[in-house]
Amino acid sequence: WALPDGKLGDGRRGPAQEPFGFGTIDYKREIARLEGWTDAEKETGIGRDEVEQITAWTAENGAKQTVLRRFIDSRFASTPHIENDRPVTLLENFANIGLYFDTTPGDEIEEGVQMINNLLRYNPDKPVDGLNCPQLYISDDCVNTIFALRTWRNAERGKGATKDPIDNLRYFALSGAEYISPDMFQSSGGGHY
Repeated sequence: WALPDGKLGDGRRGPAQEPFGFGTIDYKREIARLEGWTDAEKETGIGRDEVEQITAWTAENGAKQTVLRRFIDSRFASTPHIENDRPVTLLENFANIGLYFDTTPGDEIEEGVQMINNLLRYNPDKPVDGLNCPQLYISDDCVNTIFALRTWRNAERGKGATKDPIDNLRYFALSGAEYISPDMFQSSGGGHY
C-alpha cells in the first residue's frame, strides 16, 4: 500500500494504491464473492442481463460471512456528481444496485487519532493482564496497517500515503464497533408467562 520514503514523512504511494477501474457493479460482485453470497455462486449472463442479475443479489439469500454494517468514506460518497442531468452521490449509486453503506463517522482526524491512541494505551512498566492491556490489537497479517502505525505522522495534512489504514482504524474507533460472536444472536431459554 505504501513504501518508506525519506523525503515524505508519511511514506510514498505503493502499487496497491492504483485504482482497479471498478464500477459499482464490479464492487458489488467482488464484495459478494469475498463474503460468499449464495447468489454470487450462480452463473451470470453478459452485458445488461448481468447487471440486472447482480443488482438483484443480496446477502440475505445466504452468505458464508455475515456483515452487519459496511462503511464508506462520508466525504467521497456524499459528494454529488451529475448523472442524467441531475446531481447524484456514490451512496445513491450503490443503493440503486442494492448495496448499502453507512457513511463513516467523524471528519476530525485528531479526534479519531486520539481514540486510536486510547485503544492502544497500556502501561508497559507493569505486567500485561486483564486490566493493563491495549483494547485494540493488530494481527501480524495486517502489514500495511502496522507499517502505517509506525510511519504516519499526518505530515502531509490528510494526504499521506499511509493515511488510508489510519482512516480505517479511526472509523472503527469512532463508530463504536465491537466484536459480536455468533452465539450473541442465539436465543436463550428460561422464564415463562
